[in-house]
Amino acid sequence: MLMARPYVLFDRGLSKGIPAKLESMGFDLMVQSMVHAPENSDSQQMHWHYGRQMMTALDSVAENPHIYPVFISCFRCSPDAYLMTAFKARMEKMGKPYLILQLDEHGSDVGYQTRIEAAVETFTTHFASKSTAPPNRGIVRSVKKELKEGDTLLIPYTDGRINRLQAAVFRSAGYDARVMRLTPDQIHLGYRYASGGECLPNVAILGSMIDYIKKESLDPKKTMLYLPATCLACNFPQYGAMIMNGLEHAGLLGAGILTFNGLESVPGLSMRGNVGLLAASNIGSLLHKLAFRFRPYETMPGATDKALAEAEQTVIDHIMTGKSMINAAKAVREIVEKLPLPAERKPRIAVLGDLYAKYNDVLNERVWDLAESLGGEILVPSYNEMVIHGIYADALEKGTDTKSVSTMVKFEQKFEAVFKGILDDQFEPTPEECHNLLQKYGMDQPIPGETAISIGRTLHYAEKGLVSAIIHVNPVFCCPGVVSSAIFKRLQEETGIPVIDLFYDGTNKPNARIIPHLYYLTRQREI
Repeated sequence: MLMARPYVLFDRGLSKGIPAKLESMGFDLMVQSMVHAPENSDSQQMHWHYGRQMMTALDSVAENPHIYPVFISCFRCSPDAYLMTAFKARMEKMGKPYLILQLDEHGSDVGYQTRIEAAVETFTTHFASKSTAPPNRGIVRSVKKELKEGDTLLIPYTDGRINRLQAAVFRSAGYDARVMRLTPDQIHLGYRYASGGECLPNVAILGSMIDYIKKESLDPKKTMLYLPATCLACNFPQYGAMIMNGLEHAGLLGAGILTFNGLESVPGLSMRGNVGLLAASNIGSLLHKLAFRFRPYETMPGATDKALAEAEQTVIDHIMTGKSMINAAKAVREIVEKLPLPAERKPRIAVLGDLYAKYNDVLNERVWDLAESLGGEILVPSYNEMVIHGIYADALEKGTDTKSVSTMVKFEQKFEAVFKGILDDQFEPTPEECHNLLQKYGMDQPIPGETAISIGRTLHYAEKGLVSAIIHVNPVFCCPGVVSSAIFKRLQEETGIPVIDLFYDGTNKPNARIIPHLYYLTRQREI
């Protein structure tokens, strides 16, 4: 059974003629779309259409001794990488041989031929042995989905400051919530349980969870991972399935995932707690914007970071004592107002791209520090940008009311209003504004996700004349990041705003690429 995406399988160039090779060796061929079977637990966890089709077809492979699967995947295709991990796990449970061929433009005909011949010999030997295994209709895992008394909730390190505020909200509700550490070694650990092409944030979360549970001697059965998801053109919905598979292979059975649609309420948390999480993200984003606004102009090195640490603790105190979060924002303003802020501005540099890369100082190696040292001032969007975009895009697609979007926008604007006179040019544009700009640009029906977010935000910055350059950050193999990068090549020519693409794999050091660009910007300003 050939398993692949149709646009690869039925294109002789892309498929390298592999179907014809197999047929010439005497095999009868079939493809996954020829199987009509009910979905199983594996296919239900698969986000992509053809992936679901393939995982469903594996039931026939399990039940029919005459069928052996050949999975043809594409190099650097992250959806294929997720599918490969699920495919391998299922075949291991099945105890049946299989063949995976990963295609790229450098693959040789001889190389594929050798692997095919080896696989054919294995298939023949297995079939002749009459080896049987009980049919396996998907991997059914016992997964906890709700927090229970005594459980420890682990929060992935995305942004230390915002994560600490989120943990405070859960602790104020009576949960033992902890923010996991993140190190390059944990990213490497995560790759031990991955195919290699999955989203790097997913790999990092898996590695940090395995490391944290072991080092803190936690009982996996009393451990939950906080993992909001959203159904965009991204691999987000696959994160939980890959993590459960990795935990299983790491011997940490019984751990649960508090995963839910990030556009909805957190299950098990009160309405007050859910509002608190949203407010924590709003204030956390504003704390970032304040740091980037004041730090390039400080007269005493470290004064801004010291003030922001005090401000963060003030917000946590308000959360833990149940005080007004608006009052917490006002208290933050009183703290930062003591810092000097000259009228003259340095060149403003926007950091756009993947949510995880924009905020995660471990992954992006604090690219903003380098930008500031080169004479720039950083602008970064709100942490809630994707949630608001997702709700708005969902409403547009379904033709439903956008009142919920307006409510969230107004909620964020209440916090922004506290910092009027300080952060005016960093207040968030409404999703309607960015959507209208995308339509004017020719993207009449943008696919919801980070590409639409990044391009819409760039058009907003260009229209308002807010930035001198854009640093576009993404994890390696990020699908939206690659698409955005291609569009940015044209967009920077039309707007005159240079865009610097940085892709991180956890080991490379790409930040030096911004040095000549920002050096030129600051020199041009001096002239």
